[in-house]
Amino acid sequence: MNYSLSDNNLYSYAARNSRKPWHNVVWVALGTSLLALASQCVIPWQPVPMTLQSATVIFLAALLGPSLAARSIVTYYVLGLCGMPVFAGFSAGFHVLMGPTAGYLLGFLPAAYCAGYLFQKGAARHWSLAWLASMMAASVIFLCGASVLSLFVGFKAAWSLGVAPFLLTETIKLMLVAAFVRSSWRAGR
Repeated sequence: MNYSLSDNNLYSYAARNSRKPWHNVVWVALGTSLLALASQCVIPWQPVPMTLQSATVIFLAALLGPSLAARSIVTYYVLGLCGMPVFAGFSAGFHVLMGPTAGYLLGFLPAAYCAGYLFQKGAARHWSLAWLASMMAASVIFLCGASVLSLFVGFKAAWSLGVAPFLLTETIKLMLVAAFVRSSWRAGR
């Protein structure tokens, strides 16, 4: 079978092989669940905890494509705002989206679109391109996060507390995501 680049994610593979009209709901629920689980993998760092959230957002963009990844993230937001303890450290509520880490959470949505778009346009073909696309998407998350954090602690502290401690760990996590993206693209061909 011949597939286009825009069909290059696991969701598209599953959709081609599914005759069930509700499969989007299942994929969004799985994506939301995965993000909620990744949110609970926490190393308590103040004021921004280390989690697997940002890498999971990019993983979802590769897995589901930009549209369904975005729907999963919006569902995650809605569940958290409705009181479900899906945010980091089993937190929930509107106050989380008004606090110092709100920018990181709000950056998930544009990052998912960014990564998904870049993967669909060919970044998934090579590991190095997939890694660069992942890093660009993660940069969106950290830019949004540091911007909001700086309102609470100032720019210099936002950099030293909300970006610098994550540079190495994020790079390693995104190398693993890029390896997954590359292998799934090869399998989808």
